[in-house]
Amino acid sequence: MITVVFPAWYAALSKEEAKKSGNRMKLALTIFLYRKLFGIDWDDLKIAFISDEHREYEGKTVLDAAKEEGLKPLDMYLKLVELSDRKGSIFLGKYYNDEIVKRLMEDDLSIFITDAWVEEKGLQNIAAFQTFPQFFVLAKKYNMPLETIVRKMTGAAADRFKIADRGYLRPGFKADITVIDLKNMAVNEQVPDAKPEGIAHVFVNGIRAVSDGKFTGKTAGEVAKKKPYQAPALSALPLKHRLRDLSIEEVD
Repeated sequence: MITVVFPAWYAALSKEEAKKSGNRMKLALTIFLYRKLFGIDWDDLKIAFISDEHREYEGKTVLDAAKEEGLKPLDMYLKLVELSDRKGSIFLGKYYNDEIVKRLMEDDLSIFITDAWVEEKGLQNIAAFQTFPQFFVLAKKYNMPLETIVRKMTGAAADRFKIADRGYLRPGFKADITVIDLKNMAVNEQVPDAKPEGIAHVFVNGIRAVSDGKFTGKTAGEVAKKKPYQAPALSALPLKHRLRDLSIEEVD
């Protein structure tokens, strides 16, 4: 949300109180401290959506917009907050870089998930479209075992969040299956909502949603409701059986 660095105390002020010099100085100091704490700056705040009447800001950073309009970055940010009625969206840069991602991928305790969703309007979050294919691309780059990558984004994630009946190819489990073409896997980081290459087939709850890389028009997703959960005892199985359970197979 655009209010990510917008303090609650300032939001509670009336427009008249908010314009007072003392409150503006306090606001400037508060946001400065937020930026230092998070390690971000105005050129790291990319505008995703303000309103239907102000689509011209989409894709620009707060700093870019400020320069174009001859405003200070803080004033530009406050203008955007007001124009969007505090409901706009921005994306934060510097959350990660190649070094951070590589270290996290190699950590035994890490799992691969995303909390991104497809926006109705505005700039899309790349994580909603290309996160998991990107992990496969990086795995090839860093020479990481394929079974490790699959495990982190399926069974390990289901175990961590205690999601029953998912994350494994087993009798009685939900048939959520993705068939990939690893050799041709590719993403486009310059276009957030680009279709990743290398996704051959997708089954959701046993229903084919993607066939030969094309959406079939069928939807079968459902909310994963809380159920009694028992962690699969994979560690007690021989390695070859654990890999077989994950259904890892490379096809030339």
